[in-house]
Amino acid sequence: MWNDSLVLKEMSEDCLTVEFPAPVPKPEFSPPVVQAPAEWEVALTAREEQLLDWKHFWSTYEQIKKWLREQWKAKEWEHVERAVREKAEKEKEEEQH
Repeated sequence: MWNDSLVLKEMSEDCLTVEFPAPVPKPEFSPPVVQAPAEWEVALTAREEQLLDWKHFWSTYEQIKKWLREQWKAKEWEHVERAVREKAEKEKEEEQH
């Protein structure tokens, strides 16, 4: 079909047709066969996916741990401020009596 000049001309009138001066031989070798991935490739892909899942889990875990630490520090600071405030109020009451 591709070496038929009439077919090529009908496909597109703007397209130039080129005639080869010599016949083009068919390739000596057949095209490569697409093979299913080897067992080690499947295992490697699964391991990479596991590693990505683990990294995502670890990142989330670290973010939660950081948030909890910040919450704990905020409560601890609030507790210290309350103790200082109560001490100041107690001293003020003692001065008034």
